[in-house]
Amino acid sequence: MPAGQNLPIDARAYSRGILAGMLIALLAHRATAASPEIDAIYPAGGMAGETVELSLIGKPGTAPLQVWCNQPGISATVGDSKNTLALSIDADVPTGRCWLRIFNAEGASRLIPFVVGTLPDMMENEPNNEVDDANQTPSQRCIIHGTLGRTGDVDTFALPLLKEETVVVSVEANQVLGSEVDTVLQVVSPAGFVLHQNNDDRGLDPQLVFTAPASNRYFIRLFGFPATPDRNIRLAGASAYVYRMSVTTGPFIDHAFPLAVEAGESKTVQLAGWNIPDDLNVHPIDANDSHNDWATISHPQFANTVKVDVSPYPVFVAPDPSVTTDSTTMTLPALLCGCIAAPNEAQEFRFQAEKDQRLRFRVSARDRNSPLDPVLRFYGPDGKLVKKVDDSTRNVFDPELTHRVKETGEHSLQITDLHQRGGFRYVYCITADFETPDYSLSVETDRFQFTDAESLEIPVKVVRERGFDAEIEVSAVGLPKGISADLVRSLPKGDTEKLVAIKLKRAAPGSSLSSTIRIVGKSLGDEARGRVATAPIAKPVATTSDLWVTVLKSKPTEQAKTDEKKQQD
Repeated sequence: MPAGQNLPIDARAYSRGILAGMLIALLAHRATAASPEIDAIYPAGGMAGETVELSLIGKPGTAPLQVWCNQPGISATVGDSKNTLALSIDADVPTGRCWLRIFNAEGASRLIPFVVGTLPDMMENEPNNEVDDANQTPSQRCIIHGTLGRTGDVDTFALPLLKEETVVVSVEANQVLGSEVDTVLQVVSPAGFVLHQNNDDRGLDPQLVFTAPASNRYFIRLFGFPATPDRNIRLAGASAYVYRMSVTTGPFIDHAFPLAVEAGESKTVQLAGWNIPDDLNVHPIDANDSHNDWATISHPQFANTVKVDVSPYPVFVAPDPSVTTDSTTMTLPALLCGCIAAPNEAQEFRFQAEKDQRLRFRVSARDRNSPLDPVLRFYGPDGKLVKKVDDSTRNVFDPELTHRVKETGEHSLQITDLHQRGGFRYVYCITADFETPDYSLSVETDRFQFTDAESLEIPVKVVRERGFDAEIEVSAVGLPKGISADLVRSLPKGDTEKLVAIKLKRAAPGSSLSSTIRIVGKSLGDEARGRVATAPIAKPVATTSDLWVTVLKSKPTEQAKTDEKKQQD
């Protein structure tokens, strides 16, 4: 993951006066100082190579403010007020989602998603509830930024289409941006009839593909309900109901097939989606750099980007059942890729397994926006069903199957859709390997703070999986100058088996500071494994290893105040 950077955006100078006046002003500032509490930013994205004027929705906190971004090539400058900032995006910044954090001397905001795109941006303009007031799209290839800002809000946009022209409209709100809204997307005729509608294509975010039956001026309409349903039956709105909507009659990628390539090789993948021309439907993947576990597919003509896994394991692709009914023979460990292209279709992978081997199969489909609801069936050498797995947990549709082999021989794994559906979007990837001992580290929050007269203990949860019994060294890295932390050890038994504490200390009292840090682990033994501690992100649901620490300047003691007053006199 790229290293983050601090981006100064405000250097507000306070008025000067006599020393006593400065002291009073500073004390008043200290009494009212507040850390940023940002609910959202608007717009939530921008085009590479452009500068975007952003509004901070929420409580920006006390100036001067700064911005941290996990993506180099993005810089910030102050806006007309502390509620705005200008974000400059270099032309070579990779497209896709990155993360911003607004901070000051008092603390830091939550991580805020920001999407870098390839298409020109358009800002919604109110009022546009009705067809007669619809905003005209500047072109047939653009990104529309908007907010469902109040109860009953509906956003409407006019789009001219030729007969048989296909438009893809895709909304990013809840899943990508963390907006607490469940949006509904419609295409409406000039007469006001709903021609196409979608509610939840990618999580709670809608997407639709519409082919115009005749040349005409059509309307895209968007409205929403609370992501967490309540007793009110009405269209919802709030200042933080921010969305980013792709509208394009050009290429839009649904996925690349296969979903993964083997590290150390140069491969090509087939792009599947809509309006993709023949000269762009095959894309090269340079997987020679095994340090990256994914590659991004992007092109100036594409409205979106997709990722392809770069796997340390060999990749096996299930054959097209319309060509052959043979199953795929593989060796473990492996990555298994396929597509349930037709209703009632099943795909099978065969492999040799030894008695007492502990096998593990993890499906990735829904987390890639595939509509597949996978079901795994594991068969023994006699062809009898040994185990069947559907959902991992409630509302987690991608299953995981584990099994201890009872008999040496050829086994098989079969994957189907629970509802026997199929289509070109029903793709999947299965990680097939062995259950091996491992561990993970996590912390409860991504933000911490303490004063320069204190120290801070950060509890780090240690999860030892499948009998992992090595010692683990846990340390804080990337600490700013003036903060130190000793490494600690988690032993396989005892008080530190499941929990350790990293203690941060300020070397000496001084000015406040804010900075990103990471907590890392390294196991001791023959097979050293490095792991990075992660913290949960609530909106949108994700995790981060970029933790934040703020050291506050401690309040002066009574003796210090007396000494200060003597100096004034």
